[in-house]
Amino acid sequence: PGTTSRQLTAAQVIFMRDLYYPASLEHTHRAICVLESYSKNGEEQKREAIAQIYSLENSLKRAESEYAGLQKESTIKKFQEQEI
Repeated sequence: PGTTSRQLTAAQVIFMRDLYYPASLEHTHRAICVLESYSKNGEEQKREAIAQIYSLENSLKRAESEYAGLQKESTIKKFQEQEI
């Protein structure tokens, strides 16, 4: 099952948009780069890294999509209106 962000405050959503997602995306990009570099050391290293790379790439796609949604001004307004 997925998660929901309906119970978050506008301040929490802004924190996620401004701090959490940028840091998380950067961390995931770095992890993928490290694994890709490691995978170039040989066939066994490639075999060990490939599943983790695919998993991280899928997580990255999801996170980038969520981050894009948080960057829309209408998203923040929706959370602000719910608090009233």
